[in-house]
Amino acid sequence: MASTGMFVLIIWVNDDPIKGNVVKVTNIAEPRKAFNEYSVGEKVTAKCPGFRGVHNGVIAMIGSLEEKQQLEDCLKGDQFNQLVKTYVNKDQEERTEKIPDKVFILNIAWKVKNQV
Repeated sequence: MASTGMFVLIIWVNDDPIKGNVVKVTNIAEPRKAFNEYSVGEKVTAKCPGFRGVHNGVIAMIGSLEEKQQLEDCLKGDQFNQLVKTYVNKDQEERTEKIPDKVFILNIAWKVKNQV
């Protein structure tokens, strides 16, 4: 799986505050696939230079070696904040919307089970 100079801007979803890095496509640990099969918005685990292990992230941008500087420029300022809103905050909102449904169902099941 040669990267042929492909890079991704990954948003590290578990960082607080949320950060991002531009890394080689070969830094992606899971899912493993051909470099041209990755897509923007895809959830991955990847190695981040300077940190041990692999970390959860979302691919926010994909570019070639020639576009690497543009990807790095996106980490600065408002453009990165927009990427976070698009790919991270949206996912967190979807997860929090699902929690009340589960709580409601469990509450009903408990009441039915404990009726005399």
